[in-house]
Amino acid sequence: MKRLYYDLLFKYGFAYRMTFHAYHFMENHVHLVGRTETTDSFSNFFRVVHNLFARQVNRRMHRRGQVVMERFKSPTIDEDRHLLMVMAYVDLNGVRAGRDRHPEESEWSSYRYYSFGRPDSLLLPAPSYLALADEPRKRQIEYQNIVRGIMLATQNSAYYREHKVLHMAA
Repeated sequence: MKRLYYDLLFKYGFAYRMTFHAYHFMENHVHLVGRTETTDSFSNFFRVVHNLFARQVNRRMHRRGQVVMERFKSPTIDEDRHLLMVMAYVDLNGVRAGRDRHPEESEWSSYRYYSFGRPDSLLLPAPSYLALADEPRKRQIEYQNIVRGIMLATQNSAYYREHKVLHMAA
């Protein structure tokens, strides 16, 4: 189902002038970071994607009804420097949920794109990511360092102690 949702985002993103900078597909919801020209195109895009997604899921599962139940939370990110932190936060969702020990373990996130240069047709790098360094490998290392910093900053939190989540080695 994750592949289907990814493909729908990719297929209809251009038509609705959507730009995606980061994503993380969890088992029962998604996290997306992107831009759109208007709130109408945002709403119309997700109406189409969710309708088509529901049709396909219902057809495969031999059922009927709504599949995507909750409305997207769509806060505005005003400054590009905050965008980079939100992208890293999104890439850490599997770790925070206790599903992954490291963000690299998640196949359905943007982490490998930003940290290792894995091709990902859905993504367009944010200007703040491109500003990290002139060379792609240096940018990747800087992004890894940002994610590592967030992980280390939360290392002593009750959540991480309780779930015994391992952290990245330096």
